[in-house]
Amino acid sequence: MKAKIIGAGLSGLTVARILKDNGFDVEIFEKKNEIGGICLDQIINGKLVHTYGPHIFHTSNEEVWNFVNKYEKFKPIEFYIKVCVDNIEYEFPINSTSIQVICKHLNIDVSPVLEKLSTLPRIITLNQLIEINKTLGEWIWNNNFVNYSQKMWGLPIDKIDSSIINRIKLLSTNERNYFPEEKYISIPETSYAFFFKNLSKDIKISLNTDVTEQVLSLSEDNIVIYTGTVDAILNYKYGKLTYRSLKFEMKEELWPYDVSIINLPADPIITRKNNFNIYYNKVLPTKKEFVVYEKPCNYDGTNLPLYPLLDSKELYDKYATEIKQSYPNIFFAGRVGTYKYLNMDQIIAQAFQVAQEIIQQTQTKL
Repeated sequence: MKAKIIGAGLSGLTVARILKDNGFDVEIFEKKNEIGGICLDQIINGKLVHTYGPHIFHTSNEEVWNFVNKYEKFKPIEFYIKVCVDNIEYEFPINSTSIQVICKHLNIDVSPVLEKLSTLPRIITLNQLIEINKTLGEWIWNNNFVNYSQKMWGLPIDKIDSSIINRIKLLSTNERNYFPEEKYISIPETSYAFFFKNLSKDIKISLNTDVTEQVLSLSEDNIVIYTGTVDAILNYKYGKLTYRSLKFEMKEELWPYDVSIINLPADPIITRKNNFNIYYNKVLPTKKEFVVYEKPCNYDGTNLPLYPLLDSKELYDKYATEIKQSYPNIFFAGRVGTYKYLNMDQIIAQAFQVAQEIIQQTQTKL
């Protein structure tokens, strides 16, 4: 059975690997000149740089963890972030150490706050913090959640889907872990490029090849897995789906921090700056590093559709339903292809499901 996969990002390559290992004749079409999608990394002047912002692989899914480690060893890291706002610097997610810094900044007596925090579960909500001290909780809400989220998503805070806001955790302890609910927090020991090279071994890949206009005809004689913008298949007949994108600006500058990411919620344009090299090499405060600045913007067709805006979910469903009903050999995968805000491990788990559905469907036809 032949399978044509549109897109050589994490989802496309994962589905391709599984189908290839199950006897499918697989071919991938990628319109860019490299594989890996937005997980791409590259060496610049001897230093590994994540081209499209930092990608920390975190999961508690054992099946996914075992899968990625078949193609590259993923090494555990301690992933920490700090926030710089209002002339102070503190750890993020908000934890008891952050709260001490903020309380001092706001002239709040921290002792009763910490005492009440000690009675709460490890992971807490913002409302619980507001109940402890309204001034503290509202300052954190405005300076971390509101400013950052409105800039990131280009929407008023009350228009942003609650599932996005709820991704941000608060901790009652002094833990610094950015992903407090995950079992594994890691990065490839060598690089994502090495991981993708191994993942795609013996799979035919056509780079610089955009077959979006041929997706429907390709599905007549092939299984098609599509990971791109679904509205493009039908030439935007019902209107365009909306996404947020990012502009990435790289600078060479000193990095005086002990973490890899600094959030900048008060900056009118920039959300954060990253120095991912901190996990691969010793970073010296006197030596310049490649620092990547992230600037959110709308997707306009010339940049990358990175984050689906969930206000277009009904429009996506309309496109996907029509295509699937008329062309049952077409399957959708990935963050863009399924219009879902997915983490890397969720993308892989979804790819498992898509591949299994295809295998079962073809076995039934046989």
